[in-house]
Amino acid sequence: GKVRLARNLDTGEVVAVKKIVGERGIGICKEETKTQAELARSSEHVLDIHGSLETKNSKGVETEYIFMDLAKGCDGFDLIRNLLPSASSRFTSTFSKEAKETLHAFQRAMIDAVLDAHEHGVAHCDLKPENTIVTKKGELFLIDFGFSMKKDESSTIRQGTRTYAAPEIASGHPYSPEKADLYALGVSLVDAELGNANPFKQRHYDS
Repeated sequence: GKVRLARNLDTGEVVAVKKIVGERGIGICKEETKTQAELARSSEHVLDIHGSLETKNSKGVETEYIFMDLAKGCDGFDLIRNLLPSASSRFTSTFSKEAKETLHAFQRAMIDAVLDAHEHGVAHCDLKPENTIVTKKGELFLIDFGFSMKKDESSTIRQGTRTYAAPEIASGHPYSPEKADLYALGVSLVDAELGNANPFKQRHYDS
């Protein structure tokens, strides 16, 4: 869904608003919101949910608005891209010392965020740099829990982003969401180390 900013007229607080249109999307979003809200109570790496609002227009189209904490920053992909000295330089040997420190801080924070989610029983199931928000203070938040599952579940669902997906997801056999997360985390760390040069960008689910 699309994300916009909104201001609470009573408190003046600015929050992020995620807009979801359509019954199917709203159904998925409700589960995502529930998972995120529960995880936010115990994890410093997840944005808190303030509430939601459902509307229906004259044609019967349903829309849901999810209000959550606003994290000012950029996603992990843009963070890495902005650290590159030039578009043609795509390996950490070309990063400045300061850029390397920022990059490695991002990698450590992403590891901490994923392990923290797992400690609280949740597998994200679509890990990649784009599904993180990094603030100017260096805080990292996981976002987009639409595919998340309990970490101890067994699944055969082909989901997530194929270039970060573990081979067992493509096989159609039962897999561990927790272990698939760790695979995607590893690819994300390599991706960052190479300057957004994902080594598996040509992989397909049917290969």
